Amino acid sequence: MPKTMIETAMKKNMADKMDKDNDLGSFKRDTSKEQNKKDKVKKLMKQMKKKAY
Repeated sequence: MPKTMIETAMKKNMADKMDKDNDLGSFKRDTSKEQNKKDKVKKLMKQMKKKAY
């Protein structure tokens, strides 16, 4: 694996981690109504994944 490939992979991982942190931060700032919507979506996603298997 060339060095540049490893570097880009590491950068992508860092970016993903930062995105997750940002998502958590914005999630905490959201109103309870918005959080409920997100929770419902997450539950639906889990159900869909279970059905897919």
